[in-house]
Amino acid sequence: MIRTAYWLVDPRGRVNRYGLIILAAGLLLLQAALGTVLATGLLAVSDPITVAIKAVFFYMAIVAAAKRLHDLNRSAFWILGAAVGIAVMTIAVAALLVFTVGPQHLVPGSTGYVVALLSTMGPVLVATLWLHAARGDDGANRFGPPPGASGFSDPINRDGDNLACA
Repeated sequence: MIRTAYWLVDPRGRVNRYGLIILAAGLLLLQAALGTVLATGLLAVSDPITVAIKAVFFYMAIVAAAKRLHDLNRSAFWILGAAVGIAVMTIAVAALLVFTVGPQHLVPGSTGYVVALLSTMGPVLVATLWLHAARGDDGANRFGPPPGASGFSDPINRDGDNLACA
């Protein structure tokens, strides 16, 4: 149990495709449980506890993506690069639509809105599918040993030793 919690909050180490599917399924179940609680009216979307829970889910998703990038021998800074790229693309698409066809075409449900949504979320979907499908490094890399049967590996310290979780 402690090791599982460690894998969910520590961005160091690696996770393979199997481990990522396990993490994604777990996060999906947690999101569904929160959605059920919200639907019953026990919590509101704007409640501080809901916001805190969503922040934890977001952090866990970033950790999972970082570990998966490590398995692909890439730095987690790729996440920051992707976020900046998506923000720039979103602003560019919105500005293009506003200046070419007018702001009324960015109203939810309009064709412009759908075009803006697909053009900014399409690359996110492709990147997510790539993270789930790409084959990781077979051997050890600079981020740690290959993931074991669980789909996870422990991180290494600067001396190259594994950091074992108690």
